Amino acid sequence: MPYRKSLNFTIEGLKSAAIAIKRLRDFKLRLETERFAEGLNEKMAVRTVHASQAFTDSLNDDLNTAEALAAVFKFVRDANSAMDSGEFRAGNTPAALEFLALFDCIFDVLKPSVKAGGLSDSDIEERAARRTAAKKARDFALADRIRDELLEQGIVLEDTKSGVRWKRK
Repeated sequence: MPYRKSLNFTIEGLKSAAIAIKRLRDFKLRLETERFAEGLNEKMAVRTVHASQAFTDSLNDDLNTAEALAAVFKFVRDANSAMDSGEFRAGNTPAALEFLALFDCIFDVLKPSVKAGGLSDSDIEERAARRTAAKKARDFALADRIRDELLEQGIVLEDTKSGVRWKRK
């Protein structure tokens, strides 16, 4: 939507925006934590360049944010599909993260906000490690309690085949 058009603010639109931001943050987390096969998928590399160019061109076209966002979400869809099918390679990760950084330097939504008095990253890592140790010791009550405490602070733990990863809500 070019900046000259008036915005139509609705609660439903706000909810949709929150869902979109979550989708982007989850994609970034996946890029940062998932282990991909070595190498570079040339088709995905070209796709990343095209997405970045479409994003920049849209913003240069009278600040057309709707088209810019469409370019980002189409890329996220394509990249997630490539990841799911095993076509995304470790060599594609840096360019994808660079594209997300370009997006975020404009929209600034990918870094979750830390609440005042919230836990630092190192505190979360330490608690996640304590939870993992409790699970290995088969102390599931303690592991569940640590997970619940983190959830109350807005931290979601995800158990994956490559270990525990976490994100802020």
